[in-house]
Amino acid sequence: QYAGMTWVKLQAADLTTDFSPAIKNAHDSGLKILIAVRGDSQKAYDADYQTEYVNYLTALAKAGADAIEVWPEASLRAPNPEKYTALLAEAYPAIKAANPETLVISGAPAVTGFFGGKCTSQGCDDLPWIAALAEAGAFEHIDLVGAWYTSGVVGPRETSGAHKNFDFYGDYFTRIIEEYSKVINGARAVLGTVPVEADGSAYFILPARKPVYFQALDQRSMAVQSMRSDTYAQ
Repeated sequence: QYAGMTWVKLQAADLTTDFSPAIKNAHDSGLKILIAVRGDSQKAYDADYQTEYVNYLTALAKAGADAIEVWPEASLRAPNPEKYTALLAEAYPAIKAANPETLVISGAPAVTGFFGGKCTSQGCDDLPWIAALAEAGAFEHIDLVGAWYTSGVVGPRETSGAHKNFDFYGDYFTRIIEEYSKVINGARAVLGTVPVEADGSAYFILPARKPVYFQALDQRSMAVQSMRSDTYAQ
């Protein structure tokens, strides 16, 4: 708090750690707490293990976690965008049912170009991973997109100067956010936000013959419910 921090982050390496004391300690100290949960990559999308994983996330939400990051670095440890999206689709409603105030964050991908700008069975670079998640509809099942800034040697507001001989967006926090935003908004842009009237109605103008998705937001502009199919207006 002396440094101006309002959040603390902890990470679970498996599904056995009881974070209740840490959650209580953070709240008693006036801080919010984010818990990132990795699982067993060998069983990542096994149905029984997935149920166990989601149950663990649900228990964290019930214990008062302010935010949960679902499987950080899944782009390396479980690189299947479609199956990861299915995991988010199962985890999101379970977490919200346990604690509507808990934010659900997609697992931040490793910022890398190791895989040649694509996804492979061995892993995905971060930008194609984000694009694949957008295509699969993953962002309908989260509140926030996870992003890591771990390799930078300059301040988070800097956009250049980390190296003399080469330039890589992953060395700058602002540029990571910009690159992810380009990918996500290129896949599905926000047309606008309108109020819902007391009778449940809303008024808006839609572009003709374009696929449109609707999403209900709460007073904090957090997603409450999202349509899973598109709508067209003539």
